[in-house]
Amino acid sequence: MKRQLVFLVICLMINPGLSAAFPSERRDSLPVNDGPYISLLNDTLKVIWIENSLLREKYLLPGDRSGIKISQIQSADYEDFMKVFSEKPDYRQSFKRVDSIAVITDVHGQYGIFLNQLMANGIIDKSLN
Repeated sequence: MKRQLVFLVICLMINPGLSAAFPSERRDSLPVNDGPYISLLNDTLKVIWIENSLLREKYLLPGDRSGIKISQIQSADYEDFMKVFSEKPDYRQSFKRVDSIAVITDVHGQYGIFLNQLMANGIIDKSLN
């Protein structure tokens, strides 16, 4: 099982061609939207994102109320982001009756390919169990 998980993670990381849903000429003409990606530099938040294939960048300072669009219906400001950065993760988690854990990153909306890889590695069955 561990070998299957390692194989799955490696396939997802090194083979971006698996997720090509459109022929390259159509894929290249679609606008790219991604992010936001937020990093904390002292007390300043640096926010970068891609909107309609253009890289955007903004800095939020303490007290800044201008919002950053997270999704089509949600935005957040400096205080919202700082709440997330100030939360401490609980590293002492325990799981019962679990023999292994799979870690899968962003599948870029390729749900079918994602399911096929899970099935191929014995993580789920054809009924998605």
